[in-house]
Amino acid sequence: MTTPASSPAPQPRFSTTDGDFERLFLSHPWERTPLGPSASWPLSLRSYARMILALPTPAIIFWGPDHLQLYNAGYATIMGPRHPRFLGAPYAECWPDTYPTIHPWMERVLRGEVLEVVNAPFTLTRHGFEEETYFTFTFSPLRDDTGAIAGFLQPVVERTSEVLAARRMATLRRLAPDTHPAPAVSEALKANALDVPFSLVYLWNEPEQRLVLSARSGLAHDPPGVPEALRRAFAGNRAESIEDVAELLGAPHAGVWGDPTRTALALPIRRSAGEATRGALVVGISPRLRLDSAYREFLEAMAREISANLAAGQERIARLDAERERQNLYDFFMQTPAPLCILAGPSHRFVLANPSYVAMVGREVTGKTVRELFGPEVLDTYLPILDRVYQSGETFVGKEMPLRLNDRDLLIDLSYVPLRSGGGGVSGILVFAYDLTAEATARRRSESLAAELQTAVRARDEFLGIASHELKTPLTSLRLQIQMAQRGLSTPDPDKLIKQANRLARLVEDMLDISRINAGKLALERAPADLTALVNDVLDRFHPQLVAVGSPVRRELSPDVVGTWDAYRLEQVITNLITNAMKYAPGKPIHVVTARRDGEAVLVVSDEGRGIAPEDRERVFGRFERGAGSHEVSGLGLGLHISRQIVEAHGGRIRVDGRPAGGAAFVVELPLN
Repeated sequence: MTTPASSPAPQPRFSTTDGDFERLFLSHPWERTPLGPSASWPLSLRSYARMILALPTPAIIFWGPDHLQLYNAGYATIMGPRHPRFLGAPYAECWPDTYPTIHPWMERVLRGEVLEVVNAPFTLTRHGFEEETYFTFTFSPLRDDTGAIAGFLQPVVERTSEVLAARRMATLRRLAPDTHPAPAVSEALKANALDVPFSLVYLWNEPEQRLVLSARSGLAHDPPGVPEALRRAFAGNRAESIEDVAELLGAPHAGVWGDPTRTALALPIRRSAGEATRGALVVGISPRLRLDSAYREFLEAMAREISANLAAGQERIARLDAERERQNLYDFFMQTPAPLCILAGPSHRFVLANPSYVAMVGREVTGKTVRELFGPEVLDTYLPILDRVYQSGETFVGKEMPLRLNDRDLLIDLSYVPLRSGGGGVSGILVFAYDLTAEATARRRSESLAAELQTAVRARDEFLGIASHELKTPLTSLRLQIQMAQRGLSTPDPDKLIKQANRLARLVEDMLDISRINAGKLALERAPADLTALVNDVLDRFHPQLVAVGSPVRRELSPDVVGTWDAYRLEQVITNLITNAMKYAPGKPIHVVTARRDGEAVLVVSDEGRGIAPEDRERVFGRFERGAGSHEVSGLGLGLHISRQIVEAHGGRIRVDGRPAGGAAFVVELPLN
């Protein structure tokens, strides 16, 4: 964790929607925590703290290697009795029970990952007992003032009520009317031992005029007799609390948590308040849950479903199933993450749209027609398709279709499915859209990177082949001359040794220049320099080689072509152009021109060789590119690439043109200052 030295900065102001919590946060003795006084915190940490304090939902920051905790008012509720004692304290001290589960996730986030955990179960103590809870949260890395990852943010959404509601709804569905009520009730309640640690179902036996145990769950044996509280619930047609489960059952009871079940509730079995009671139900209360209104309503709904199970006929069964199915379909429609909507009639009026569709469009759509909602950029493409589906009754499926919405360019997979009325005609259209913009962009980027990688691998392989050959040639010559000298077979020729050493040095220097260029470290040392003088120096130095290959030089050099350049780097450019002319046009004249033209210095080096085809004139400036007949000449194919980088670093340009009489002309244009 990066912490700046203390300074007399004023106490930072943290804005929050909870005034009491803000006062507590500001007055917290931070100097007693590893974070130190809040005035000494990094600016980044102060910003993060302001951010979470303003959030209306629970959020916590874990900072530094010890995961020191800063949280907002919403998260304080999750902390329960741990708040405010563990504000600023290490996570491991505050949550030793969840530390083994959470810590590996934390370490991954500190390495740069973003994690999401959905409906994770946790046991919290916030109401005086260990409570069953569920949370959805993300871990996102946070960076300090230096840009290093110093902590992470965990926005938290408690999902306990949703998870419990789904679990309880599943139980109620299992309790739906069946032809064999007692086994169905027993199995349905047994399947939800978390909400129903145990249960006893007593039904009124009219001939015997007594309550008879008909089903049970969570118990190995029947209880001793009929519980008195159950009799009162049945007789009074009202709920009765049972405070001592051990006395009720004749022995202690422990459910799936291993904790003793202490309390229970006795409920009359009836479908409505005015209906005759059919029996009574005893349900154990989970030691890990509060008996709040939602829990109590679930237990009462269980009793009603048991009554419905006992009394309903086939018509009732069919109606309940149909209602549930419609609700399930509606829930599925509204909760589907992909955009969905239903259009009605030939005008394509929106009658239903899920939140994902509304979010994609950016405004409410229900009751509007397609023409009222969208502009020409959408209608011109999609309205004819909708009309065709409505008229023909044939489904349309489109892949990666472009869509411009709210100044955003999207790619979507789209389906238009005709909906039919009872008479069989098309009454509307179900629209399904899937936004795959991010996926398509990622795929195309991946394909581009793969192509670039293949090109880089080919270039690497070609370079290694060329480099091994080119480096081997001077090394072999040097080794041979040294070995012959060692054996007394010859006297080393200094000129040949120097020539091969110089060739080797040039190859190595070219490779080093490529490394510098790739790393962005090609530095220029600018000073006044005369281009014509540099050209003459290079030609004089190469005079023996030019004579050896039979290439006369024809000079048209203007005096006083002076600019502010790096003379050493320009000599490299001139040398590369002269050596290329010697390699590819041996025995032919080389023409060298310097001039001032339109406020620029111009250098032209041309030959009378075989020339360069127009389609290859840009390619020759690439790395490891060599001209036609390159197998006949030496070099790594780096000279022209390096020359272009040097010229462009000076703010100039280099190109290759053809000559009317044949050959190639390399043109360099440089600013004079």
